[in-house]
Amino acid sequence: MAQEGKCLHCGEPLTTDDLLDQHHLKERHAGGDDKKDNLVLLHTICHKQIHHLGIMLVKPGPGRTGPLSKRDLTKEA
Repeated sequence: MAQEGKCLHCGEPLTTDDLLDQHHLKERHAGGDDKKDNLVLLHTICHKQIHHLGIMLVKPGPGRTGPLSKRDLTKEA
């Protein structure tokens, strides 16, 4: 719901026809857990891209939609 049905990386809709992955915002090896506050849904290809490129995602908060990465935060400051 926080993602409003959109991929947190590319911003495109997530549909039942898409291959989807759960992504841990804080990786399990770094102490992250499997609770919903630490998980987001991504297209499988987007999931591969963020790991390959080292992008860290931030879950959207109230009134915020679309893709947001830590890289985007520097643009907003």
